[in-house]
Amino acid sequence: MTKNLLLAGLLTTFSLVAKSQVGIHTSNPQGVFNIDGLKNNPTTGVPTAVQAADDLVMTSNGNLGLGLTAPGTTLDVKGAITNRETVLAVAGNAVTIPANVSLVRLTGAATANVAISAFAAPNPGQRLIVYNNTTGGFDATLDGTTVPNGKALEFIFSNSFWRSTGSVNLYTADGTLAGNRTVTQGANTLAFTGTQTNAFSVDGNTLSVDAANNRLGIGTTAPDTKLTISTPDNSFGLNHTNGTVNLKTYIGGGEGYLGTTTSNALDLMTNNTVKMKITPSGNVGVGTSTPGTTLDVNGAITNRETALAVTGNAVTIPANVSLVRLTGAATANVAITAPAAPNPGQRLIVYNGTTGGFGATLDVVTIPNNTAMEFVFTNSFWRPTDGGMLVAGPTNIYTANGTLAGNRVVTTAGNSLSFTNGSNNVYVGTTGTEGTVKATGSSRGSFVATGGGAALNMYVDNNAMAQITTTGTNTGMDLGATTADPVNIITNNTQRVTVTGTGNVGIGTNAPATKLDINGNMRIGTTTGSSSSNNVSTLVRDNTTGEVKIAMSTTGNRSPINMINYTLSNVNGDYISDYDTKINIAEYTVIVVGIYFSQLLKVVSPETSQPYFAPFNVIAFEQNSTWHLNADYPNTASSTNGTWVINCLVVNNSLIKILTNVNQDLGGSNIGAAAAQPSGL
Repeated sequence: MTKNLLLAGLLTTFSLVAKSQVGIHTSNPQGVFNIDGLKNNPTTGVPTAVQAADDLVMTSNGNLGLGLTAPGTTLDVKGAITNRETVLAVAGNAVTIPANVSLVRLTGAATANVAISAFAAPNPGQRLIVYNNTTGGFDATLDGTTVPNGKALEFIFSNSFWRSTGSVNLYTADGTLAGNRTVTQGANTLAFTGTQTNAFSVDGNTLSVDAANNRLGIGTTAPDTKLTISTPDNSFGLNHTNGTVNLKTYIGGGEGYLGTTTSNALDLMTNNTVKMKITPSGNVGVGTSTPGTTLDVNGAITNRETALAVTGNAVTIPANVSLVRLTGAATANVAITAPAAPNPGQRLIVYNGTTGGFGATLDVVTIPNNTAMEFVFTNSFWRPTDGGMLVAGPTNIYTANGTLAGNRVVTTAGNSLSFTNGSNNVYVGTTGTEGTVKATGSSRGSFVATGGGAALNMYVDNNAMAQITTTGTNTGMDLGATTADPVNIITNNTQRVTVTGTGNVGIGTNAPATKLDINGNMRIGTTTGSSSSNNVSTLVRDNTTGEVKIAMSTTGNRSPINMINYTLSNVNGDYISDYDTKINIAEYTVIVVGIYFSQLLKVVSPETSQPYFAPFNVIAFEQNSTWHLNADYPNTASSTNGTWVINCLVVNNSLIKILTNVNQDLGGSNIGAAAAQPSGL
């Protein structure tokens, strides 16, 4: 019974057909061998794709299919294939891959490039995937192929070595172009970014981009400027050309060159304007685009000055200088030594600026003190020039006329220079620290300075006074100083009149404090009277400062003595106790000089046998800051209110001096005499 059950199970599991096909879990095998994992195939016909997804089929031609019933290749899989990963830790920057693995992940720390050793596959065509997951950032190499850090690379065993499969990714590995390639950018940009010194290069050092320092090297991988061109000696570097003009740089023989290698001019410009031009013929123009000579300068030329101090009345001029200024103290003629010029025609300017008044001599030619002289080197010596030409010989003014080519200085060194004609002469000389020019005639001498039709004459005659005059139409004369210094007029070698820099004039004083300051008496001659004019002023002297001033009030009144009449009507009887004139006591003094009262008076006290009649009292008195008037006939009365007429002089206080009062008892006598003249008169 047991044997029958086993046979029935096998028949249920396996389906054998007449064509020698074997089916497991299916009675409808699709090949010589078919396993239906889910037992969902139909009993007849071809399974659907969904039904075949769990099938394994081997066809009669030996193809094996997984997930399908009609495999087209030796192994045809519909679905994912998993190669189980083998983890290998590197040691000493090396690792060995064991046999019979398909996927390896390298782990561990690497301090350099990792060397991978792998077994030889039992048959060519075996595949192997290596994933470099080491730390440290280093690559791993298998049979000469580098697996970049953090990347996976597939290999196939062929011709005894593991070979990388697929195309090379230039972002992860090196590669070789199999032919010409073109990158068509269209409207897109192509940018390379980097941080290394040689981040991008072409053919080694043909072109090198230093991304770390933003530099470009041609012929070098270590540019030290924004653009560095490195060439061998005797080689051209840069060529800027339009096909006709070549502007090149060149290094050779220890020298650097910049210029054109074609028959074209070289221009140097600033601010977009040509400043210097070198023509194909070699003429150099500065400030001109058409130089006509070897050097053609349109503008000034400056030879920088070299200052040399003399020592022991000698000085040596160094080589390669064009302008020398001699300084320091000389006690005799200075001997100048100068080197021979490297080429005849070199020019040298020497300015003798030494103190002491002595000349300086170069190659037997003397340069006067405080004078500059130009030399040219020719025939082995420094020769003086005149106007840029070699001097054939000096002109003797005693035998021929000549023309000065520039300013000249005659150093007399304590001697005088005279031009004499008989007893008449013109003398130039010095005495101590004084320079003197004299024009001496037998009886007169003169200097004349002319300008057009005008002339300034300085003239002295033996029998008359000296004169300074001008002649000419509308020719005046300014006599004075252009600085703030005073101008003095002297007689008998004494200053008499002084005009200061501020315009004050002093007579008898050299320090005038006012516009006119006179130290001494002043006399005014006879003049026209002014009795009929009120438009006059009175001069007074300030005894403190000595200034002469106009007697004038603060209100502008220039009359020092003024007359005024006060007519005061309808007074209280005959009595005015206080009338304020409003006249300022600080400026004026009021003097009563006449009175008049309009009414008859009577004695106030008739009861007496002989009543007394008191005289009138009219006074001007000071109260507060003004003058006041008082008028009265004491002990009398007017029958009606009367009118006082009081005549007053109002005198400017600058004309009045207040003396001390005189109080004296005459002892009943009708005569008397003061003890002395009042004090202050």
